[in-house]
Amino acid sequence: MSVSPLDTAYNRLDEAHRAWHTALDGYHRIDDFRAGINTAIQALRNLTFALQKQKDNLPDFDIWYAGWQEKMRVNPILKELHEARNVIVKQEDLKLHSVATARTKGWIDFQKMAFTFDPTKDSYDVAQGFYNTFARHLPVAEEIKSRLVFEFERKWVYDKLPEYELLNAITQAYYFFSEMLVDASQRFALPQRENHSTGDYCSGELNDKNLLKCMVLTQQERCLIFSFEDGATIKAHTESIQRDSVHLDKVREKYGDEWKSEATLSLLDGLFPTEYPFSQMKLFAQVAVSNLKKDKYLVPTTFIFKGIDDVPVVIAHPFQNQEQKVMTMDLISSSIIKNNGKFVLTIAEVWQYDFNDGKPLIPTHENTNGAKDIFDISCISSEKLKVIHIPFHKNIFGKIIFSEPTVEDVSTDEHTHYILQPLIDALKQVSK
Repeated sequence: MSVSPLDTAYNRLDEAHRAWHTALDGYHRIDDFRAGINTAIQALRNLTFALQKQKDNLPDFDIWYAGWQEKMRVNPILKELHEARNVIVKQEDLKLHSVATARTKGWIDFQKMAFTFDPTKDSYDVAQGFYNTFARHLPVAEEIKSRLVFEFERKWVYDKLPEYELLNAITQAYYFFSEMLVDASQRFALPQRENHSTGDYCSGELNDKNLLKCMVLTQQERCLIFSFEDGATIKAHTESIQRDSVHLDKVREKYGDEWKSEATLSLLDGLFPTEYPFSQMKLFAQVAVSNLKKDKYLVPTTFIFKGIDDVPVVIAHPFQNQEQKVMTMDLISSSIIKNNGKFVLTIAEVWQYDFNDGKPLIPTHENTNGAKDIFDISCISSEKLKVIHIPFHKNIFGKIIFSEPTVEDVSTDEHTHYILQPLIDALKQVSK
C-alpha cells in the first residue's frame, strides 16, 4: 500500500471520530465523557501538527496552509478548543452551563415528577435513588406504572462555548478538518481517504448533507430511559430493512399480486393524494394490506422519506410493551434527524380502546375485551398529519375482513396523537 503525506493527519481525524464515540458512550458518566472529549480535542490538534511535519513533502505548503490558518483563527469553536488543549476540559469547566433533567413519559404526564439535578452526578446513581425513594412507592396502579418510563437527559456544555452542546462543537471541528484534508488531497494531487471510519465500531455512513450520521447528535441520544416497574435501564430495538437484503423472488412467491388486487385498491381508494410522497405511501400501504391478509399480523414499520429521488429509509420496530413503544418512537425520531427526513409514514396493527365512565382508565395487558383491531396508517410532515384507521376482524375461517376507513386530516399543531409527537418534533427540527 502506498504511503501518502496525509496519512498521519487522516489517522488523527479517525482518532477524533473514535474519541467522539467514546464520549457519547460515557455521556452519563462525567469522567468517561471527559476522557473521550479530551482525546478528541487532542487528536484534532495533533492533526495540524501532522500536516505541518509534512510541509517538505507538500509543494507550496506554507501558502496553502496560511489560508486555513486564517479560517481557524476566526472560527469561534476552533479558537476555544485550541485553548482547551492544555486545560483539557476540567470538571468545573463543564458544570457551569451543563444541565441534567429527569422527566416522566408515557400515557400520563406527571409534571410534578420532573426535576433537575447536578450534571456532575452519575445519572445511574440519581436514577436508582429516584426509583428507590419515589417511583417504587408511587400510589398508582401497577398497570399504569407498566406504561411509564422516566427519562434522564443531559446536555454537556463547555464553559467557553456556552451556546454549543460540546459533542456538537467537536463535530463541527471534525468537519472543518475533514474539509481541510479534502482540500489538501485536491491541492497536492494526493489520494482522498474515502472511508470515514476504520474497524467495525461505526459504519461511517453519510447523509444527504454529506455529514456522518453517527455524529449528528440527537436529543434522544442524550437520554437514559428507566423502567417505573423495577428501576432498570431499558432499551428498545429497531431494525433497518435494506432493499438489497430482501429476497424479492421469495416475497413474490409468498404474497403474489394481492398488493395490487381490486380488493386492496378499492379499500384504499381516495385515501391518498396523487402527488409525492402520498403516491409512494399508498404503494407501501397496499403491500402492508397484502401482508396482513396473508400473515394475519403486521410488524409495525416506519418509512422515512428524504426526497423524491431517494429510496426511503425503512425501519421495522416490533415492541413488547408500552415502555418499548415510547422508546421506539424516540429511536425513529433520532433516525429522522440523522437522515434529514422530510416525510414519515407509519403502518401498524393497533388496538383501539373506547374509554367511558364504566371502564377503567387504561385497559390491562391481559384484558383486551372491547378493544378493536385497527389497521393504522399515519402520514406525517412537519405541518400536516393524516391518520387513516381501517378497522378489521377475523371471521370464523380466519380471513381478515376490513371495515369502512376513517380519516383524520389535521395540522401537526392540532393533533391529539401523543405517541406520534416525537416524530413530529423531529420533522419540525429538520425543517428549520
